[in-house]
Amino acid sequence: MNLQPDKKLGKAPGTLQSIKAIITASWLNLLLVCIPVSWVLHFVLPKTDKNDTIIFVFSFLAIIPLAKLLAFATDELSMRVGQTLAGLLNATLGNA
Repeated sequence: MNLQPDKKLGKAPGTLQSIKAIITASWLNLLLVCIPVSWVLHFVLPKTDKNDTIIFVFSFLAIIPLAKLLAFATDELSMRVGQTLAGLLNATLGNA
């Protein structure tokens, strides 16, 4: 069972480098703004069908970059672990 990466990678990036890489990984990350917007709208707007639709749209738009970030994180982790753990990560998180 191979729990080590196939080739030796350099030192893992620091926290600020990681955050910068995550934010600049895709233009879809601009939609992350929809997360707090949908959360605030949920508590501020009165309960009507029209308002529920607006909240749903913002929540739906927020899911798109989250799915992309999950795939990005899985790929980054897969580079630093062996084939066995990478397969487990892809099988577990790829179905989310």
